[in-house]
Amino acid sequence: MSQAGQGIKDEVKRPWRWFARACEVANDQGDYELTLRVFMFTAWFKHMQPKMTINDFAETRLDGVPEDAHEAISRAAAEALTHLPDDRGVAQTATEVVTVGNLRGLVEAALVA
Repeated sequence: MSQAGQGIKDEVKRPWRWFARACEVANDQGDYELTLRVFMFTAWFKHMQPKMTINDFAETRLDGVPEDAHEAISRAAAEALTHLPDDRGVAQTATEVVTVGNLRGLVEAALVA
């Protein structure tokens, strides 16, 4: 891979840094739920990373979540939380509706870690 190609891969770390930027833009445009959904996916993937094998990473075509991207997404999520009521639904799982209130502790924990 050329140096330019490697630089792009390092910058992007597919797709986490793009997601961090998307969260900033979403917050700027008032789409706070999008920011929280990206946070949920990022937190889930980061939680799964230690359990994943090289084959899992190859299959998902996702690199691990870089710390700077995780921090940026978490900060954006903390900002989004200030604009929404606790009972606002953010996502539906098979067993529950995840609300803003459900995410407050996760976002706080991510910022402390």
